[in-house]
Amino acid sequence: METRTKLVACEYNDNGVCTNVVVVKNLTQTEYKKLVNESNIEKAKEKELEDSILLDIAKLHTQNKNIIFFLAKCIYDSFVDRGFIDDDNDFELKWKNYITSGEQIDEFPKFMSLIIERLGA
Repeated sequence: METRTKLVACEYNDNGVCTNVVVVKNLTQTEYKKLVNESNIEKAKEKELEDSILLDIAKLHTQNKNIIFFLAKCIYDSFVDRGFIDDDNDFELKWKNYITSGEQIDEFPKFMSLIIERLGA
């Protein structure tokens, strides 16, 4: 018969399969407080890292959206230059304001919207 030498806590998933094993120790109050403090510091670091990653993802999403707008505008201008569609002076003014002052464009011409849709935005 094998002797039991380890005291552990096991975490199980819904299927009854062990997903995590941790060593269980008997601690003094001081040791316990120290370990809880260490644990809280690590959780705060993980949360900060997670928030940083989410912020980076949001920035990348915005950059991707801007790149799609610029690519769509190039395609749109190409169609205008070739005479396939008529130039929209209202949209050109909105685009200039978007570039120069960051003013958002509330409505795109139908063909520009179609290009943006095709590009996956």
